[in-house]
Amino acid sequence: MRKAVFIILVLLPELSLSAQKSVNRILLPFSKDSTTAVVGSSLRDEERARGMSEGDGLVETFFDASSLVRLSEKDAVEGRITYRSGRKRNVRWNTVSDFGLLYPYVLADSLGGDLYGESYSFHGGYSRRVGDLFLGGRASYRALHEYRDVDPRPRAITSDFSVDLSTGFLAGVNHLVDLTAGYRRYHQSLSVIFADMRGANTAEFHMTGLGSHFSRFQSIGGYANTRYRGHGLTAAADFMPLNGSGLDAGVSYGFFSSVRHLVNQNEAPISELAIHTFKGRMSWLSSPHWGKWAAGADASAELRRGDENIVSNLVTGNFETLLKMRMYYRDEFSANIWAELFYKAFHTRPSIGFATFDASHLYPARKISLRTVSAELPVEFSLPSRTLSVKIFGSSGVDISPDGTFMIPSEYTMERLLNDMKSQFEVLSDTRIRLSGGFSMGKDIGKGLSLILGGRISKWIYAGGYGATLAELSCGISL
Repeated sequence: MRKAVFIILVLLPELSLSAQKSVNRILLPFSKDSTTAVVGSSLRDEERARGMSEGDGLVETFFDASSLVRLSEKDAVEGRITYRSGRKRNVRWNTVSDFGLLYPYVLADSLGGDLYGESYSFHGGYSRRVGDLFLGGRASYRALHEYRDVDPRPRAITSDFSVDLSTGFLAGVNHLVDLTAGYRRYHQSLSVIFADMRGANTAEFHMTGLGSHFSRFQSIGGYANTRYRGHGLTAAADFMPLNGSGLDAGVSYGFFSSVRHLVNQNEAPISELAIHTFKGRMSWLSSPHWGKWAAGADASAELRRGDENIVSNLVTGNFETLLKMRMYYRDEFSANIWAELFYKAFHTRPSIGFATFDASHLYPARKISLRTVSAELPVEFSLPSRTLSVKIFGSSGVDISPDGTFMIPSEYTMERLLNDMKSQFEVLSDTRIRLSGGFSMGKDIGKGLSLILGGRISKWIYAGGYGATLAELSCGISL
């Protein structure tokens, strides 16, 4: 492993009661003015990658600035700007951005390599209270550029825009009901070039899931240029306590669909993906004299369906869709139960969870499934003073996969890809112990200005004898 010197300038996330986590833009009029600006970098190093599409390492730098301003007692605005630039190491079988969003319909090659990228994101929100009614809205935009500087040389340019509107009303003295609806528009343009004068050293494959691909569109030329167009809808309902105690519950639904087009073939649509996401949570929060506590449960499910299109004969040049066949299915489910306790300077939030993963491709028949049981015990100690606050935290956890299925036919799968898929499945199904520790400090330097310093290091240890390291060292300034 190469030694690296790194600094992360970021506000570290802290443990908090569920009611604090669920505060959203509809509650901005209840929030205090704040401004934060940070810059930094992050580091991830894995001996064996959990996801070969994201590589076995990452070095990233970023800038993050956010602000919340109360315009009056009844309305407030918020804004945030972020910039990230980094390098993913040894990315394999993936040349698209947002792999997790577009899978299984991604473009890939057999060589892989490092991917460089930078992204910009802008967020803005507004909320106003009108009597017992709350109105809010938020818009965000993300631009992402990723590329490789050796053959094959993919270049992906992504734009991602979303907007949502919220309305809320008081339910009794202590609770607020919040209803939210949102829309998302997504676009990615992907091109691949070969600049080596000795010729192409691999082909580009339009993958269709679990190691299968379109043989018809395998190429080193025009078929590689791809465009993804997508849109999404969201709806959510939340029931939130205003004073930090009582019932906190919520449900949400999300839908996202995308179509993969061949740019140089008259925008022929060769595959379509639909993702349905369901989430729910429920907890009870209390504030007795001896401390604050909370207990609850949450669950989520994702249903992913993929259709492969048969397009008209290439001679006609029309590339019309003749037949649509549903070939890819993936179902994921996870559930967690947890308890949380604040007692003086001590804070903990133990949890236990269960997750399932089932993916299949109809023909040739392929299937991968996993069952995972997880447990985690984080602890935190606070050492406040008049001008300096210190928090020390640590966490231990374990992931156990009692059974799994890996059924990928070798006669219909490229040998190198099959070996990489087997390796990734071994990592994902291996027992993993997660250990982490860190600190955060805040120093008041006067006139409402504070300096923040923090650090975190995490270690993953697998039963197979390999591991991974993630580390952070952060500082920032807040007002």
